[in-house]
Amino acid sequence: EMSYSASHQYLLLPKSLFICVFNLNDPSTQDDLMFWISSIVSRVFKPLIIVVGTHLDEVVAESGEHEAVGTLGSVYEKIDGTIGDKLKYLNMLAVSNKSGRGIQDVRDEVINISKNQKFMGERIPTSFLEMEKYLQKHRPVDNTRTLSTESLTTMGQICRIQGNEILRCAEVL
Repeated sequence: EMSYSASHQYLLLPKSLFICVFNLNDPSTQDDLMFWISSIVSRVFKPLIIVVGTHLDEVVAESGEHEAVGTLGSVYEKIDGTIGDKLKYLNMLAVSNKSGRGIQDVRDEVINISKNQKFMGERIPTSFLEMEKYLQKHRPVDNTRTLSTESLTTMGQICRIQGNEILRCAEVL
């Protein structure tokens, strides 16, 4: 949705799994899909992306299963041919919201990808969570997304984080 374009950069985080959705039955939505995937790639190094084609039931009813598979294949080739080398993971799935077909496949894919991320199950010190709360509470008015090393060190000390742990905390957060 274009209404999110002004704020979407705040949701583009390195440890995110992105699910990009387009209408299999409307070719014009493929341009929007490419816009969003390009936006993700421009801000996140090697993102994980699942592309979900919706309205599977309509495509199958009108043109058959092969048309849905063909559309997913051509979209995959378009993505892979333009920015595929910038992705860590790309998968294509199709769903029907009417029948529920494919919904469980998307759920399973999200769970499998999430479980296999190296940071899953990682223990996070309580002081890191305190730092996160401190950063949220004391966010600069201008929404600056960067901190000087000095500011980060000072905030870390307030939250009882010392030395190299401050850098680790910054990586985790």
